[in-house]
Amino acid sequence: MSNTELDFWLGFRRKASFKDWGRFGDWRIDGNNYELDFQDVKELVTERPKKVIVDFDDIAFKGYNHNKRYIGENCICCDGFKFKACDTKYPGIIVKDLPNPAKRLYTMIDGRHRLQKMFLSGKTKSEFYVLDYTDVKKKMTPIRIF
Repeated sequence: MSNTELDFWLGFRRKASFKDWGRFGDWRIDGNNYELDFQDVKELVTERPKKVIVDFDDIAFKGYNHNKRYIGENCICCDGFKFKACDTKYPGIIVKDLPNPAKRLYTMIDGRHRLQKMFLSGKTKSEFYVLDYTDVKKKMTPIRIF
């Protein structure tokens, strides 16, 4: 991992939620809601990084089921702000075998705007950090949604 990538990940603070996201689909796992704090998986990415080139068609991400007019500069989650600001030199993070509504091999937990930017520029695959669901599942916290 380069120093630039390491600096990026060391300053990374965010959480991924696995719940029913309405128009983004039902991302619950076995019918339960979970949250994943990126501080808890940071060492999986920074200490033993495993980068793999993966076809975009093998990755489920929130918005995978949307028409192209609702992604990119017209992204319905951020009105294109995150899409315009993202830097594709940083690989996204995907988890192998994490259940997802698309039944795809990989589930993206970070980098969907970067993936959209590459996809809309004509790319069909890229390099991603790949984590194993068995490692990530240990770090997930059940959450209650009222």
